[in-house]
Amino acid sequence: AKMLLDMGKKEAYLSGISLGGKVVFDFAIKYPEMFRAGLVTDVGPGPFEESTLYLLIDSIIHRTNLKLPWPELKESLKVLIPDRSLRSLIQSQLFYPNKVPPACWKTGMANFGKMVRKQEIGDQFAAFEKMDEVLASQHRYINVLQASDMSGISTSALPRMQKLKSVRLYHQANSTHFLHVTHKDAIRDKMIEIHEEIKAR
Repeated sequence: AKMLLDMGKKEAYLSGISLGGKVVFDFAIKYPEMFRAGLVTDVGPGPFEESTLYLLIDSIIHRTNLKLPWPELKESLKVLIPDRSLRSLIQSQLFYPNKVPPACWKTGMANFGKMVRKQEIGDQFAAFEKMDEVLASQHRYINVLQASDMSGISTSALPRMQKLKSVRLYHQANSTHFLHVTHKDAIRDKMIEIHEEIKAR
């Protein structure tokens, strides 16, 4: 907020990909008068660790056979993770410190659960619900593109999100949490739509 004020800006339109979207929710909670609008991809104010994506990644970490040499490990990951975007992410988190098996997870993935749980903005529902009416009355909306598969939004959180007046949910067909890779046009089009809506007010 201070940076915006230093730039002479009174309001901000924010976008956030994946967990970056949690920052958008946090900004809207803390600075509702400065929050103009937001677009986030496949994340909500609920705990990320309850989502299908989190549970899948956690399962992959525990099921991956790190004793395999790279060619075999790579093939096993193809079976374990059909989605190419997620598989690329997981592969990038593996390395062989001694150039031979066993492989090791890089720090972020090795401490994945702990890292997610340590977030100070994990469960934002209560705080956001307090600001919901204020944001909605001033037409300050967070637009959420929700993935159809491997979502970062848990099914248990959806009904609560749908009750929020300042959150607009858009279901993106044939997508996973990595829609910022596979559905860039949909994100761009929604950004333009939001921008035009703000200009029209």
